[in-house]
Amino acid sequence: RGLNRDRLALVISDDHKAIRSAVDQVLGVAHQLCVVHKMRNVLVRVGRQHRTAFYHDFKAVYWAESKDLAFQALGRLQATWDAIYPKAVQTAAADAEFFLRFMDQPKSLWTSLRSTNIIERFNRELRRRLDSAGAMHSENELWKLVWAVGFEQEKRWENRRVRGAKELALAA
Repeated sequence: RGLNRDRLALVISDDHKAIRSAVDQVLGVAHQLCVVHKMRNVLVRVGRQHRTAFYHDFKAVYWAESKDLAFQALGRLQATWDAIYPKAVQTAAADAEFFLRFMDQPKSLWTSLRSTNIIERFNRELRRRLDSAGAMHSENELWKLVWAVGFEQEKRWENRRVRGAKELALAA
C-alpha cells in the first residue's frame, strides 16, 4: 500500500503486548491505541442504569478540542464516577497518553485516527464475502475476491484521504 517508513508518524492498533513491542522496538514511532476498544472495555464495567451518563463523560475525554481539555475531562470523569465504578474509571484512565496520541496530528484527521474501525470494517467485509463464497477452486479465486473487496474499500477511503491530504502535506 505504499507505506514509507521514513514518513511514518503514527501506528494505530488495539492494545496487544506484541504489537506495542514491535511498534516501539522496530518502528520507533508514536502508537495510538484504539479508543473504541477502550470504550467497550470500560462500559462493560458500568451498570446499565448509569451507562449513558458514564458514556457521555467518557466521550468528553476523547472528543475534546485539545489534549489539555481531554485530560481535564478525564479528571472530571474520575471525580464523578470513581466512588461508584472504580474499575471502570481505572480502565478509562489507564494509558491515557496512548489513547490521546491522535491529538498530536492535524485536527481534521482525528476522527479517522481515534480507532482501528476502518481496518476492522475491511476485515469484516472480507469475512462476509469469503463466507458466502464457499469453497474456492484455486488460490487465484481467493486473491481476486480479496482484491475486489480491497478495491471497494479503497474507494471509500479515498474520500477520507482527500480531506486530510492538505494537513498531512503541511505537517510533513
